[in-house]
Amino acid sequence: MQLIEIYNNSFGQLLCDGDFDLFGMLNTQKEGKRIFSYINHKKYQEELNNQNLSCIVCTEALLENLPHHIKGIIVAENPGEVFWKMHSRQKIGKVPTLIGDNCQISRQAYIAKNNVVIGNNVIVEEFVSIKEGTQIGDNCIIRAGSIIGGEGFQLQSKYDNTYSVVKHLGGVIIGNDVELQQTVCIDKAIFSWDNTVIGDGTKIDNLVHVGHAVKIGKNCEITAGIIFAGSVKTGDNIWIGPNATIRNNILIEKNANISLGSVVTKSVEQNQKVSGNFAIAHDKFLENLRHSMKEC
Repeated sequence: MQLIEIYNNSFGQLLCDGDFDLFGMLNTQKEGKRIFSYINHKKYQEELNNQNLSCIVCTEALLENLPHHIKGIIVAENPGEVFWKMHSRQKIGKVPTLIGDNCQISRQAYIAKNNVVIGNNVIVEEFVSIKEGTQIGDNCIIRAGSIIGGEGFQLQSKYDNTYSVVKHLGGVIIGNDVELQQTVCIDKAIFSWDNTVIGDGTKIDNLVHVGHAVKIGKNCEITAGIIFAGSVKTGDNIWIGPNATIRNNILIEKNANISLGSVVTKSVEQNQKVSGNFAIAHDKFLENLRHSMKEC
């Protein structure tokens, strides 16, 4: 695709046309794919070295810092607003929804007529909403009130200092043997090539929010009240206690254990247990707690 195909005069000034394959962030790397992105501040300049970047929206002040491998250039006062407007103009094709054999689907559930695939032996209870772009594997249980494939939450500031919610064009993939308890919300990914993913065998308790583009591994135990901010990635066999909050764009490696109520702001290593607000290694948390109790 060329920039000129989706450009109009309200999208800033097109300095140089260029070819790209995918919309993405500055650090997006997809083998063999050319990425169109934006930059609105010099603090992100190092990420321009991503060789997958072929087209960019930037401010006039950042022009001189663009590397030579970036060919397509749009100049705008607010690069983020221009980029997301262009992103929202993409069209997603429609394919009739497919539902497998031996499924038990409540008459009070909503399933989009297009772009949903549901496997065999799936139970969908009352007041569940399954939106376009959702794939559900075999032998899954979706309990009452859960929402799968809803619009995610990412805001972009506008010229008039108001905000708009970025349009989400990605999907949700739920593996086999997954169970979602009551009122679980799983947002779809932002980009059309991306998905929010729940791995095979994972069980998610009540009132859990899974943000856009989160990738949860296999056989994980996600207890009640947990918040996953966008683009979190986890390994397999993790355990997260009730009411934990996981910051966006971090990695939780396999077999990790996150204690109840933890606020996790940094990546968690394989087999590590963390606790507290902000979360630290569990043994260090207990040591600090004992120390503070002695001082009281």
